Amino acid sequence: QRCFDPARPDLARFREMLSGPVAEGRDILDRVAAKGIPCYGLTTWSAETFEASRPVMPFLSRMVYTAVSGQLKMGKPDPAIYRHLLGVIGKPAENCAFLDDSPANVEAARKLGLKAVLFKNDGSALAELRAVGLPI
Repeated sequence: QRCFDPARPDLARFREMLSGPVAEGRDILDRVAAKGIPCYGLTTWSAETFEASRPVMPFLSRMVYTAVSGQLKMGKPDPAIYRHLLGVIGKPAENCAFLDDSPANVEAARKLGLKAVLFKNDGSALAELRAVGLPI
């Protein structure tokens, strides 16, 4: 079954490559949402693959807003995309926690004042988020 426009055969089977959410990341998202803390996304996905991924990754619907590089034509670690998201959130950077699996993206976020944590998928992220003040 095709999940994309036949004019884009290179994307026709993209969803099959997705394995779903990473368990540790989903647990963190569940904890944040359970506390009533709004969740936002910042992704380097293309516009086409992001929209097509929604059925496979239902956690995406829990985001109040997701800044998608392919839609915005900017990406991490460029400070512009972080500023864009902070503008949408309407809070100062120091009041926001940021979680990412790229050291360069975490460093860029920290330079802007975000409480940034490197996601290593080793069980450490929850404690690190708590250490920067996220009440989860």
